[in-house]
Amino acid sequence: MHYRAALSRHAYERPQFAAPLRALPRPRGAGYPARMSQAELYAEFLRAEGFRPVVDDAGDLVFKCEGRYYCVTVDDDDPLYFRLVFPNFWGLESEAERHWARIAAAEVTAEFKVVKLYPQHDDMQAATELFLAAEGDFRLVFERCIAALQGAVRRFCELMERGPRLRLVEET
Repeated sequence: MHYRAALSRHAYERPQFAAPLRALPRPRGAGYPARMSQAELYAEFLRAEGFRPVVDDAGDLVFKCEGRYYCVTVDDDDPLYFRLVFPNFWGLESEAERHWARIAAAEVTAEFKVVKLYPQHDDMQAATELFLAAEGDFRLVFERCIAALQGAVRRFCELMERGPRLRLVEET
């Protein structure tokens, strides 16, 4: 039978199971390791890398790297989502500066893979956000995320210091 025909025939039929499928409970004390929370996994990794993470009021991990603070967002409901934030790297002091910061952020976000720059309150934030193939894969991309954030922030600062002569803006 052709795939499309089989799909259309069975697309709305509910599969029949003898009994509902449920995860089997692990017996207590049977030698199974307890599952670590995302915060514990991140903290263990950061400590192994030489950082000193601290849990903030929101339950996220804050740590210092090369003189600047970073934050790993913790989402126990989605362990395959990884978000590393470089917060408050540029203060916004006027509406004109906020306007140019949005334009520079759009240019940098388009230029750099994975990194997003955006204003939040009176500061600029940078974040890497990605989906992982498996839990724990954040270890494989952590250094690259830090480097991407640093490069994007450096580029943003260059654009802001240069003034309103950005590629995305036509001068009138």
